[in-house]
Amino acid sequence: PTALLKAIDLSQKYEERLSDFITNRTPLQTSAIWLFSSDRAREEQQTRDDMRREIMREMEASGPARDRKPAARKTPPQADGRDNGPAKLARGDTAGDICTTAGVRRLTLPPLGSLSKSPCAAFLRDGYLCRFGDRCNHDHTRINDLPPEDQKAWVRHVGTSPDLKFNPARVASRIVNMPLAEAARA
Repeated sequence: PTALLKAIDLSQKYEERLSDFITNRTPLQTSAIWLFSSDRAREEQQTRDDMRREIMREMEASGPARDRKPAARKTPPQADGRDNGPAKLARGDTAGDICTTAGVRRLTLPPLGSLSKSPCAAFLRDGYLCRFGDRCNHDHTRINDLPPEDQKAWVRHVGTSPDLKFNPARVASRIVNMPLAEAARA
């Protein structure tokens, strides 16, 4: 019985609002029927579309966008058109300990036991520079300066990864030429 009374009350209120709308042109937007109607959804979509059109008109009226420098290319594309990955920076020492083949987007790192922080891939990758410098959260220790067990971990990692090789200009020849079998005896 109470639900029926509530329904009758709501329908009476709706009828009153509808008659007010017809006679006085008062908006129906506050009614529950309006809130869930498809007319409301269409009106909101129309409002959004109008706002977009207005923004586009303002942009066109303001003239061409200010001269912007084109975005810097990362690295020259490969022969097959693929991108080479992160940007090479012109400043600072970019000679890293690890060289990668073109197309390798991310330098993988071996697990090292002696470092309190993980090694910085940007610091170790040849041709790249850590953009954080002294504020970097990763370790900036050269492979030559690591303890022998971590050097062997690098030899195992580079020896089993076909896309990686040591940079002979930076890494000691005893590490570059270390046989994988010797590195496996860690």
